[in-house]
Amino acid sequence: MRGLPYSVIKEDIKKFFEDFVLSDESIHFRVNAEGRPTGEGFVEFRGPEDAKAALAKDRMTLGSRYIELFPSSLEELSEALSGVVH
Repeated sequence: MRGLPYSVIKEDIKKFFEDFVLSDESIHFRVNAEGRPTGEGFVEFRGPEDAKAALAKDRMTLGSRYIELFPSSLEELSEALSGVVH
C-alpha cells in the first residue's frame, strides 16, 4: 500500500479491508531510519484469491487520502521491513 496517512493504525486498515479477515500480525507499516511512518504498508491476506480481490480497492480513500495498492511477495515484504530498498 502507498499513500497511507502517517497517523494510520491497524484498525484503520482492518476497516479499509472490511470484507477480508485480517489479524494485527498480518498488517505491517514501513518506517524510515528515524522510526517515522513512510506512508507505505503491507497486508498479508489469507490466500492469493483474497489478495487479488483486495486490489479492487486500489485508489479508494482512507480518511482524506487515496490509497494505491500493488501486489507484492513475501520477499518484498521482508526486504521492505528490513530496510532494504531496491
